[in-house]
Amino acid sequence: TGIQVAWLIKQAHEMGIKVGEFQHGLVSKNYEAYNYGDALINSEEYKKYTPDFFLSWGNYWNEQIRIPGKKIVIGNPHFSESIKKYPNFEGEKDTILVSSQWTVTMEMVGISSYLAKEFPNYRIIFKLHPGELKNYYLIKPLEGRGNIVIIKDGDIYEYISKAEIIVACYSTTVFEAFAMKKRIFILDNQFSQMNIPEGVGDRFHTNEELKRLIIDNKTNLKPNVEYYFNPNWKENYINFIKHEVGIK
Repeated sequence: TGIQVAWLIKQAHEMGIKVGEFQHGLVSKNYEAYNYGDALINSEEYKKYTPDFFLSWGNYWNEQIRIPGKKIVIGNPHFSESIKKYPNFEGEKDTILVSSQWTVTMEMVGISSYLAKEFPNYRIIFKLHPGELKNYYLIKPLEGRGNIVIIKDGDIYEYISKAEIIVACYSTTVFEAFAMKKRIFILDNQFSQMNIPEGVGDRFHTNEELKRLIIDNKTNLKPNVEYYFNPNWKENYINFIKHEVGIK
């Protein structure tokens, strides 16, 4: 739990051990766990319980958080190495990846069912979030639909690479697909408004609006990939170990 981690960090600090946290998911200015007020940021006592370093994927993520520790860009090794395995960023024609999340399961199930009906010649890949397995009964109605494939696990980068179109809400898949230059359509709601910046994907409110966007077949994406995922993760990490940790 968070309390246990905080105590472990305090114990490490008391032993003279520096602590770093690797970014492990989406962070934004609305993410309370990574945005502290001045009182906590300036509290020497509170710093005892927080990491000395936050090792981010790119400059964009550093701009989203206010924390006591030092923010250092490393990159996302798994992303950088994985995209080398899947160079076909164009994907398979008429393939849509629906990236679901436990907070919007019903919405994503409805969207997938609609797309399967309106685009019978398309292949719809419904990718569960791990947190949705306990509520699989909500997704079960999609079983048996001839052009829907339900995926419970596996490498998300492989599925992104296979898809021509990505439909999502506010997961890190949005940024990963953006960096892989996919056509991205984002469900416009409070979650995406708080976590996904303008210019990353096209927003839709209704299924009919999504259908029009897909048929329109236009995209104005010009992603600055390095802003989100710095590719020089090996060099950055070595510099961090040498200059911040002090290991030569």
